[in-house]
Amino acid sequence: MNAFFIVPIDRGFIGRLARTHPSTEKRVERLQELERELST
Repeated sequence: MNAFFIVPIDRGFIGRLARTHPSTEKRVERLQELERELST
């Protein structure tokens, strides 16, 4: 028996997290902003 299951992420906790979590690009931009603020 396979221990891994493919579950749609559009429902439940994971679905809510995926909808509200910023994209990777936005997260990188924010980290770069923080880095600039801390280096000055």
